[in-house]
Amino acid sequence: MGKDNKKQNKLIARFVAYFALIISVLFFHWLVVLAVALFCLFFFDNFYEAVFAGLLIDMLYGLPIAKFLYFPFFFTAVFLLVFVFAFVLKQEIRNYD
Repeated sequence: MGKDNKKQNKLIARFVAYFALIISVLFFHWLVVLAVALFCLFFFDNFYEAVFAGLLIDMLYGLPIAKFLYFPFFFTAVFLLVFVFAFVLKQEIRNYD
């Protein structure tokens, strides 16, 4: 019974973090969103919602930027790279001897 309660608490915490991430996408600067996503990426396992946040930023506010060869999904790519970097870094930290 205690194990189920712990799992349920983690799920609720993940949902609250996802909700905070979406609220930060809607109301804050993208650097704040990146900070919230980084915190969530290191706190939760496989926090795919961070990549969705990048996609949401691109869908709401993104424009093709000439500096990046008119690539329309710049923030999605940034958040995907941050996700991969955090995943690799967490694996290295956990396997450190």
